[in-house]
Amino acid sequence: MQGTPSLLELRANLSDTATVKAAELLRRLHRLATRRGWDIDVQEGRGHTKLTLNGCRTVVPRHATDLPIGTYRAILKQLGLRPDDLEV
Repeated sequence: MQGTPSLLELRANLSDTATVKAAELLRRLHRLATRRGWDIDVQEGRGHTKLTLNGCRTVVPRHATDLPIGTYRAILKQLGLRPDDLEV
């Protein structure tokens, strides 16, 4: 029987998530939408992109640096996706 994961194990799982830039995330979301036949709507704003994917909405900040892991995971959660859904 497995117990509750320790804080260290949870932190290790967070660091297993690959870092990604906003532009790469948007490309992967476009590919996913095309593969699954989903509707995708993108509206560019100042410093951010509003995205509607299959009826779920989120905002993706556009910066030159990688997205923080928490932001990346929050975007995926708002879209109802898991990190492995975006694997190539």
